[in-house]
Amino acid sequence: MVKFAKKPGFIVAGLIWALLFFFAYPLVLLLLKGFGLPGHLTLEPYRDLLWNPLGWEALRNSLVVGATTMLLSLVLGATLAWLATRSDIPGRRFLRIMVFLTFATPPYIGTLGWIQALGHSGWLNLLLMRAFGLARPPIEIYSLPGIAVVMSLHLYPLVFWATEGMLLRLDPVYEEEAALLGAGRGKIFFKVVLPMILPALLSSGLLVFMHSLSCFAVAAELGLPRRRYLLVTLVYSTLSHYDVKGACALSAVLVALSGGASLLRRSLLGNADASVRAETGRARVMELGALRMPVGILALTFTAVVALLPLLSLVGTSLTRAWGLPLGPRNLTLANYLELLRNLLVARAIRNSLAFACLAACIGTLLSLGIGYLAERTRLRGRKTLELVTTLPLAIPGPVLALAIILAFIHSPLPLYNTPWIIVLGYTVAFTPIALLTVSGGLRAVDGELEEAAWTMGASRLQGLQKVLFPLLRKEILAGWILIFLMTLREIPLSLMLHTRGTETVGVILFSFRDTLGVEVTAALAVVVMVITLVGRLWVTGIERQLWEKRGV
Repeated sequence: MVKFAKKPGFIVAGLIWALLFFFAYPLVLLLLKGFGLPGHLTLEPYRDLLWNPLGWEALRNSLVVGATTMLLSLVLGATLAWLATRSDIPGRRFLRIMVFLTFATPPYIGTLGWIQALGHSGWLNLLLMRAFGLARPPIEIYSLPGIAVVMSLHLYPLVFWATEGMLLRLDPVYEEEAALLGAGRGKIFFKVVLPMILPALLSSGLLVFMHSLSCFAVAAELGLPRRRYLLVTLVYSTLSHYDVKGACALSAVLVALSGGASLLRRSLLGNADASVRAETGRARVMELGALRMPVGILALTFTAVVALLPLLSLVGTSLTRAWGLPLGPRNLTLANYLELLRNLLVARAIRNSLAFACLAACIGTLLSLGIGYLAERTRLRGRKTLELVTTLPLAIPGPVLALAIILAFIHSPLPLYNTPWIIVLGYTVAFTPIALLTVSGGLRAVDGELEEAAWTMGASRLQGLQKVLFPLLRKEILAGWILIFLMTLREIPLSLMLHTRGTETVGVILFSFRDTLGVEVTAALAVVVMVITLVGRLWVTGIERQLWEKRGV
């Protein structure tokens, strides 16, 4: 481990100040603005919020949707994880692929797909109306239950993967001993298995709750048309009416909820790590007997429908002349994709998105390397605090982070507002933590003695990094870069609040210009983004699999 002098070098000091200025300063300023600072201290924004019925309604809606999403995700994710690891149903590999595909689909694109199927003119609603002679669509997706269900169908993989990992790590000796003592299957599950995986279940449930609080795309697309606000959409709406102090007060409430859930989750993760130590890879499989095929078909059908139905709905809409027409030879067309090539606004948005994504990915990856190195390879005082500051945006909803960046950089000392650089900054702050997690894991896996050996052979510190460490971390670096790039392409709220005329991105086009471009052209653009995202996700998954094999995981 490298030991710095009491005063770190110029580069290290510059990195620390950059982190504090770009990551911590906007969030601190956001909280101060809610109290009228800098200036006269006031509680007026919070007093107005207390007397605002819409604020209370948004808070109630957020808690109801968050709790419902968490419960549905726990039921779906835990059940499917148990079937995939502890039962003998057929097609378990296919089930895992469908779960991956569900989460890899950007939430806004998935929501558009569900609207194509279950909107008032959606093909599935129209089919049900014709089949049963109904005058109105039987499924109302523009509602709080609709928001909760769509969020659950996107977020349940988080519970699935957490539960699957815990079940695979659980030593089957405990279950075998309980069976020898005469315990039945139900008693073994509730008395042995469930208590040991419960911390992981609750932790993943809280992670879903945090995501539901910040899931702007689903809440905006399904809630705003009927004026059903959640806190995350009310922040956006309040700021659009130029009530900055009110938006800051709402943001503080949202950050408090998300931060509280994050702290509780951290404590539960500690319990989860303490409760299960074995990694035998030898899971105890339960034979379902006559239920094997019916349960297997039900599980595979459910995961396939959830993963494929919204995507196929989008593809179908993108290939039709007009949304709502039956998908037949007479109505098929590629004109919507050709329009993407001809439309100057779309072309500019694609060009902007690619440029901003590349810049943010390069800057974020370099930052993650520097921060990860300081945290994992040095004895610098406060190094873990730097890592914590960098990961703060993970718990901050997109609209709140966008508001903080606007407040911090609308005036001097660095007036970035109304420039493309504020979007790049927003992306970098939001998604550098994702690359940091990947790079830090790689640094922990590489023995520091390799660099020290290079230094003892006469290599400088920089040469040791270039010749030894960076080549060993090339896959982690590439994975971090790709993840930031993909996350920026699918991002909506930051782009929506930070863009100006001429700096529109694909996310802005998908959200704001559907009426201008038409549903069909918007669907075609969504399909293109979806394909890029899925290919990139598969690439990252392949890299991660190689890393796990290299580390012997």
